[in-house]
Amino acid sequence: MGDDATLSLLIDRGLISIVRADAGLTVTSSRGRAGDGVPVGAALCDVVPALTGLEQQIKGLRRAPDMRIDITNVAMISREGASERLDFVVLFDDGTNEFLVSIVPSLANNELNLELDRNLRRRLQLETRLAAQAEAISRTNEALARTNADLVNFTRIISHDLKAPMRAIRYATQDIEAAWVAGGDPQSMMQADGLHELRRQSERMARMVTDLLTYSRLDDKAGAVARVDTAAMVDAIVASLPRPAQLSISIEGDWPEVATTGVLLDIVLRNLVDNAIKHHDRAQGLIEVSCRPTDEALELVVRDDGPGIPERYRDTVTRPFVRLQHAETGSGMGLTLVDKIVANAGGRLEIVSPPGGGRGTAVRVAWPLTILAE
Repeated sequence: MGDDATLSLLIDRGLISIVRADAGLTVTSSRGRAGDGVPVGAALCDVVPALTGLEQQIKGLRRAPDMRIDITNVAMISREGASERLDFVVLFDDGTNEFLVSIVPSLANNELNLELDRNLRRRLQLETRLAAQAEAISRTNEALARTNADLVNFTRIISHDLKAPMRAIRYATQDIEAAWVAGGDPQSMMQADGLHELRRQSERMARMVTDLLTYSRLDDKAGAVARVDTAAMVDAIVASLPRPAQLSISIEGDWPEVATTGVLLDIVLRNLVDNAIKHHDRAQGLIEVSCRPTDEALELVVRDDGPGIPERYRDTVTRPFVRLQHAETGSGMGLTLVDKIVANAGGRLEIVSPPGGGRGTAVRVAWPLTILAE
C-alpha cells in the first residue's frame, strides 16, 4: 500500500485529519472528520481556533522546513456539541510549497477516557455490591426484629400464662394431699373434683407447650409438598374430634386432590374445626366445613352457630394465648397457629362475625395451591 493510500485509510477511519494551506495561509483543502468544518479559501488561523495568533510562527516554518509546531491536548467542541481533545501538528511541505496541518485525537484524552471508564465500572461494581449487601442486611435486620419481638412477647406471655395452671395444679395437689392426711374417703367429691381439675390444668399446660413449639418451628420449614386427598383429610379430622352428640358437623363443597403441604393444611383445618367445637356454648348446634377450589387457592370456610366473637376480641383473637371469655378449654394458640401457617404459605385468613355481637362465626381461609418457599 502506497503512502497516499495509507494516509487515505487513516483519514477514512477517523484517525487523522489533514488541512492544507498555501504560502499566504489560505486553506486549499481539508480532509478527515476534524477538518470537515474548515472551509476552502478561508484564512487558516481564522478557521482553526487552535492556530489563532500563530500566523508569524507558522510562516516562519518556510525558513526552517525541518521544524514543526506542536499544539497538544486542545479542547474542541464539534458542531454536534460533542467535546473532545485534539493534537495539532503544523509543518511546511517545501515540495508542494504548502503548509500542512495534521489533527489527531489527543493521546491524553484517550487515556483520560479509559481511566474514567475504568473508574465508572469500578464504581458501578462497588455500588452493586453495596446495594446487594444493604438488601441482605435489611432482610436480616427485619427477620431479627421480628424474632426478637416474638421472643420478648412470648417471654412475657409464658411467664404469666404458665403460672396460672401451675398454681392450680399445686393447689389441687395440696387439697388431695390434705384429704389423704386427714384420712378422708378417697372417693369423696372433693378429691374427685381436685383430680379432675388437676387433669384439666395439666392437659391445658401440655397443649400450650405443644402448640408453642409448633408455632416456633413454623419458620424453619414449610413441610414437604405432596399429593393430598383433601376429602379424606377433612373426613378424618371431623371423625377424630370429640364433641357433644347433638353438635353436628357437615362437610360441604368440592374437596379435590391437590399438591400441597399436607401437615400444615391438616393443622389449619383441625384447629379451625376444633375451635368451633370448643367455643360452642350449646349442646346442640351445627358446624359447616366447606371448600371451593379456584385456579389459585382452596377457599376454605368453617362456619358455626355458636356465640360469635365479641367486637372487642376481633382484632386480638389471632394473638398467642388470647382466649375468649367464655372459653373454658384450649391453649389460646389455635388461631395463632392458623394465622401464622396461612401467612407463611402466602394465603389469607379472615374472621367474620355478625355485627353487633350476634351469634355465629365464619373463618375463611384462602389456602394457596402454590406454597411460598421460606
